[in-house]
Amino acid sequence: MVIVRNIGKEVKVYPYVCTIPNSNIKVADFSTIFKISKAEKNVIKYHSDTYLVLIIDQLDNGFMFGRFFKLREDSPTIFDRKKGKERDISLLAEENIKEESHFIWNIQNGIIFAEYNFNAVRMFDTPLSFYLNEKFGVEDCTIMAIPDKHTFEHLKKEPEILALNLRFAQESTKNLEKKNNMPAWNVLLDIGQDNESIFEVSVKRSRKKDSKLKKEKVISLVGDLAKSETPPESIRVETLDLVYDLIKNNLLFYKLPIQKNGRKLDKADFNYKAQELYKRHIDNIKENLKKE
Repeated sequence: MVIVRNIGKEVKVYPYVCTIPNSNIKVADFSTIFKISKAEKNVIKYHSDTYLVLIIDQLDNGFMFGRFFKLREDSPTIFDRKKGKERDISLLAEENIKEESHFIWNIQNGIIFAEYNFNAVRMFDTPLSFYLNEKFGVEDCTIMAIPDKHTFEHLKKEPEILALNLRFAQESTKNLEKKNNMPAWNVLLDIGQDNESIFEVSVKRSRKKDSKLKKEKVISLVGDLAKSETPPESIRVETLDLVYDLIKNNLLFYKLPIQKNGRKLDKADFNYKAQELYKRHIDNIKENLKKE
């Protein structure tokens, strides 16, 4: 008997806010409008050979759990490695190749947590805004990625830091060595052909269960570096749920370990973990949405 392990995948997740000023469009009705059984009437052409369709799989406790499909008219080919032959996959007129991205959507506050999918819908802001406006024949539906305006303050509240990655331009290393007691760069400086050469320093905790980075020292270091006259090109800090960029003063993405069913993500596992992620960070998200 062969035991096949369900190998997971670390999925990037982005937060968005949906704004629909048109009072005739009720997000609470989406679970009925966008049932998978009604998909044909909800397909919207996006590009010459690409279509979009929104699917709501489940409504539970104020959340819609769904998927955003990119449908392709072209189809991949099959290769028979034994015979060394190729053949096209034949599709019916009503069939398309489906590529999906998962999301959860809180009805009350219009906040969406959506998976970044390289093959399917990568970022939701442009395609989902386009889709809703085309579907309802309006122009005022917007999907906006939510920035983090208080990155450093939120970072200080994180219970643990897993990794620190610094990227330096060659020109800034002398100042960093002098003011921040960074290690001598002389040997590495000779390798770079010009002042645009980039150096990276990464510090990660080990895989041991009790391994940790010193949070206070990381916070102090990145705070000083971010304020430096010649700051690094990038300061990325990874925590249990997020990856921050302290130079851009924003979160890069949330991250979730999701189980897979074959090549696809396990829907139930994504929905549960994304909802828990939402609960852990909703206060910070609402803080970012406040108008200053």
